[in-house]
Amino acid sequence: MVTVFLEKGIDIDKLEPLDRLIESAKIDQIRVLNSYQPLAVQRILFGALRNIDSVVGAMKGKIKIARETHENPKTLETSLEILEYLSNLAPYIDGFHTKGKTEDTERISELSRILYRKANHLGFYGDIETQLKDAKIADDDVKAFVGKLTENIELEVETLEESSQ
Repeated sequence: MVTVFLEKGIDIDKLEPLDRLIESAKIDQIRVLNSYQPLAVQRILFGALRNIDSVVGAMKGKIKIARETHENPKTLETSLEILEYLSNLAPYIDGFHTKGKTEDTERISELSRILYRKANHLGFYGDIETQLKDAKIADDDVKAFVGKLTENIELEVETLEESSQ
């Protein structure tokens, strides 16, 4: 699709493959959270799927406005570069879903981090506020979490100090 857009121009009515990939990543995130995998495996798989969701969502957004911002070929060329990193990760995610393979989680984690760093560097990853909004996490929830985390750290430090005396 992106290659065709490069050759013939962007047709925003033909972004359905990206929509399907985004929807699939969202469904797979839920599937991972509902699986009986160990938490460490769930965290890695969920993170990889969340990266796919975020990167493809950002890509779709950039492609939709590329003509208006006069970034047409550059956005599409960068999209192709990002798709290469997505393609490296896809077989491992597919292996988990189709065959239940979990022995490749370290490779999934590595490829997911590479995808995140590359996408973030190229501007194809939403900022933290966008991610929180997409995940429907309110500012108050973040503040409450940080407050609880701070309390727990303070309690832990106090406990360590008391036990060392």
